[in-house]
Amino acid sequence: MELYEHYLDSLAKVAVHVGLGLQEGQELLITAPIEAVPLVRKITEYAYKAGSPLVSVLYDDEAAHLLRFQHAPEASFDKAPQ
Repeated sequence: MELYEHYLDSLAKVAVHVGLGLQEGQELLITAPIEAVPLVRKITEYAYKAGSPLVSVLYDDEAAHLLRFQHAPEASFDKAPQ
């Protein structure tokens, strides 16, 4: 395992077991920038190993948000996803 992967692995393990204190049976929702895919995948792995029945991931794309501000109708800013 290369050094970068080792750090990702360690960070994900700490995030799930210490930061979140994820318990068996708890679901997890992750929101992250698209650039964080490698870390999110490791966190997802450790969450399932800790007994999570479902890990849902929502990625955020800053470029897509900028396009909304540039091109979406003004009325659309009164709405949010459910």
